Amino acid sequence: MAEPSWLDAEPGARVLGQELVRLIRRAACRPIWTIGLAFLLAAGFSVRRALRKPGFRATVTLRVSEGDLDPNTAPKAQAELRDYVSGAILSTPTLIEIIQRHHLAKPEKLAADPQLWVDSFRDDIGIDVYRNYFMDDPYGREGGRSARIAISYLSPDPEVSLDVARDLAQTVVSYETAARTAAAETALNGSQAAVEEEQDGLRRRQQELARLDGTALAGPTPGLRATAQVEADALRKTMPAAEQRVAQAEKAHAELELRLGLEARQMGLRFEVVDASHDRPSRTPRVVTALVIFVVTFPVLCFITALLVGAFDDRLHSLEDVRQLELPPLGRVPWFPGAAAGSLDARLRVPHHVE
Repeated sequence: MAEPSWLDAEPGARVLGQELVRLIRRAACRPIWTIGLAFLLAAGFSVRRALRKPGFRATVTLRVSEGDLDPNTAPKAQAELRDYVSGAILSTPTLIEIIQRHHLAKPEKLAADPQLWVDSFRDDIGIDVYRNYFMDDPYGREGGRSARIAISYLSPDPEVSLDVARDLAQTVVSYETAARTAAAETALNGSQAAVEEEQDGLRRRQQELARLDGTALAGPTPGLRATAQVEADALRKTMPAAEQRVAQAEKAHAELELRLGLEARQMGLRFEVVDASHDRPSRTPRVVTALVIFVVTFPVLCFITALLVGAFDDRLHSLEDVRQLELPPLGRVPWFPGAAAGSLDARLRVPHHVE
């Protein structure tokens, strides 16, 4: 028979339930502490929520869509749009510029700890991506993909919240336009190099063919003229393929030139503002809000404070508390008149001084 493992010796859920009941029973012996702490904590949460200034959340929704031109020449859009917007576009230096532009922090405080202000600023920013068809076609094989990006900002001032949300949306548009234009420029430079390489290869073939034709006609010996004629015929057969490669490279270069112009004019990846508005704060009176929070949190905090009071109370209230000290109790003496004689409380009540 296998020996029981240490997992078998671990206490189960039943022991946990018994311990919770014991702690609650101990806390019941000190009801003033338990209920008082729970009341103070619940009241603190309620008052803090009631005194908090109402916030206005402004939201700017962008519809992002690709053009219907050849998707093979278009720079690839980001499928993980939310992470891309929050991490790459709205980076720390960009957010610091927005904070400075809208005077969301005093310059000396921002200079003292810029990361603290950026983290606080991020907490007030909301980014939601929905109807994201870039996820269905991440490589853009079908073209015409679209998505919607909702960028929001929370501020006590409704005008500031709307201005900042619009600035954040414009930052996204400007960054993505510049990034796609740069990608198109890189592709265009590569295609230009490919065109020049194919044109140089075709030019060298034409020069070699002209030399061989001249040798075949005016070579010094019949054998040399025959050899040049054979090589010229073989080279002439490869000319159509070389000319086709040049034409294909020039066509690809022209398409990328068109794509670069479209990206620069935001026609490759279009950004349209679908909606720009701010939500009104709740009109519920603050007193009602505070009472609702108190009613919801008070029972939960009563349970938590009961566990804390029961765990940290160092007095013995039952035989079970004695067993927790690994002492075998022999019994319990009920209360009787004079039971408190000689106790610490009784001695402290007696006036005492040194003469």
